[in-house]
Amino acid sequence: MLGACAPGQNGTFSAPEPAGLSFGAICPTVAPLGRQLTELASTQLGVPYRLGGESPSGGFDCSGFVRWVYARQGYELPRTTVGQEKTGIPIPKDAMLPGDIIVFTGVRTAPNRRHSGIYLGDGRFIHSPNSRSHVRIDRLDSGYWNRLPFTARRVLQAPPCEGDDDPLAGILKG
Repeated sequence: MLGACAPGQNGTFSAPEPAGLSFGAICPTVAPLGRQLTELASTQLGVPYRLGGESPSGGFDCSGFVRWVYARQGYELPRTTVGQEKTGIPIPKDAMLPGDIIVFTGVRTAPNRRHSGIYLGDGRFIHSPNSRSHVRIDRLDSGYWNRLPFTARRVLQAPPCEGDDDPLAGILKG
């Protein structure tokens, strides 16, 4: 059995794949896409808020920030929070993944009483909150945000995968 893990040409070790399962064929999920998106969003921490803003150089308002991040990943989103609240598919709060859009309602200071951000995971989200602030990370369970209802929307989609008609494909996509 030890011979099965012999060093390869470049000195690395490799074990054979179990019969009937090819690890190279496991389909991607939205999780890696969400991680890429949230990593990009985090590069904008500290960019100042600006009403109507939609760029790092000019500042961001909430929906401009969300739209800018998604556009860098190849997704075209509506410019307003009302539009972002209707894009993608609704996601139950207990099924949120990093990269999902969250839209709060009942925000007193927002013109349309809505505010959008990007879920980071572990109860945290990144957003551009108001004219006295900048792009930052907050917790969903913190005082102010905890009192507001919100919806979650999933825009990210896993790319099609070879073997989607295979009964195991759905299990492997998880």
